[in-house]
Amino acid sequence: MAAGDGLIFCATPYSLFTVDLVENSIQRYSRVTGLNETGISTIHYDAANKKLVIAYANSNIDILSGNNIKNIPDIKRDNIIGNKTIYNIYSSGRDYYLSTGLGVIVLNGVKNEVKDTWFIGNGGNQVRVNGFTSDGSFHYAATDEGLKKASVSATNPADYTKWQTVSGANG
Repeated sequence: MAAGDGLIFCATPYSLFTVDLVENSIQRYSRVTGLNETGISTIHYDAANKKLVIAYANSNIDILSGNNIKNIPDIKRDNIIGNKTIYNIYSSGRDYYLSTGLGVIVLNGVKNEVKDTWFIGNGGNQVRVNGFTSDGSFHYAATDEGLKKASVSATNPADYTKWQTVSGANG
């Protein structure tokens, strides 16, 4: 579930619906009305840009903006080996940070394309990222190896050496 701008967004395994609290109405979305998949794994509403990011269990992504649905199949189609499941979505500016089983995948919300992939596990390996946020100074990633942080001003956050573990040795 996500909320913003007088709307509540609710996802089910097969569809999505919105409840408009101002107009007291419900709108349903499904494959019949333009969604590209079923099996929604997570959703995130970006209030600043008025977009809903929909991630599916197979790593496909739809972005709902008004009545337009833009599909971003890049992660689903990529041949990379590993867990491409999207667990959480965080937005900042016009970018979306996807917490995945590989690490962090950054989407450009203007071009609707993958901007970068960060393998931040120990030794530059893939690591499951369960959540991601930022306080303006640091990016924080809750990983299976513990809580990690990197400076927002780091020149290359895809470089795993820019990330330091800030929790105990066992996470």
